[in-house]
Amino acid sequence: MQSYFDEETKSPLYLWFGEHFDIIDNKKVHLKNIPLLKNNETGKVYYPDKTKQVIAHYLSEAKKYKKSGIDLFPKELGSKRYPYSESFKFKYSSIDYEFIPGLERPWNEGFLTPVYFKTSVLNKYSQNPEYELDLFSSTYGTISYKSEWSISFGVNKNKLIIMWLGDIDALPEEEKYYLRSENTESVHCIHSEFYNAQIEVEWTEPSIESRVFELRSKLSASTNDAHGKPLYMLDGEVSDVISNLDKPVFWEDKNVSPVIESLNRIFVESINSNAIKSVLKEKNLNLMLKIKKD
Repeated sequence: MQSYFDEETKSPLYLWFGEHFDIIDNKKVHLKNIPLLKNNETGKVYYPDKTKQVIAHYLSEAKKYKKSGIDLFPKELGSKRYPYSESFKFKYSSIDYEFIPGLERPWNEGFLTPVYFKTSVLNKYSQNPEYELDLFSSTYGTISYKSEWSISFGVNKNKLIIMWLGDIDALPEEEKYYLRSENTESVHCIHSEFYNAQIEVEWTEPSIESRVFELRSKLSASTNDAHGKPLYMLDGEVSDVISNLDKPVFWEDKNVSPVIESLNRIFVESINSNAIKSVLKEKNLNLMLKIKKD
């Protein structure tokens, strides 16, 4: 499988639609507005597999008619639709599915098409106790409704929420209507731990932040298994929390404070105090009365 990362530097690659010139098989190749993969750190450009196929086709035609090269300037890409939740008209781009490495499949065409949402889409799920919003890391989590359904999501560098079109298709209609109201246009970027886990099946050592998030999730799940109540309930404007989770570039108060505040909300303020009191009451009524008196 073609990688979504530069194999030399391990830096992420991004879809790029700029003007590019090359010489392939002694033919001039001029590209513009055709998806390429670019390392923003080095400026090096790579060809997605789909782009390679397109170039190979037109180079074959150029050789056939003895042309010196090819000029490819596609005007309309990304408009293809897939048979998932079509009546809801979700905004997405088939460019992502066809050109981002690892998404295209010979079966279930379009299932792994990324659909983008504003971070505010998560607020509903954090504020309603019937839902469970679980963050495995700052860029990967799940939303669950009782034992009826669950869906994974990611957070990209633009602070947009990403879900797979095929996963959305399996949700109840009322959830699709809500998601559609928060749906936004594609930005052609899905780099996140969500992508790494689900597509790359990444087993590398997770970051410190990811390990802490995972421990939080496991602790909450253990509490839920033992007492029927999770230890953590992430309430409030989750969109604000997520938008401030980036590591600060400059270690000054104004840069560090938003991160500390968000981590405090995730690990301290989200402790389910009502659940703790309820369990204590069940275990020791006298202790509960003493707590209330204090």
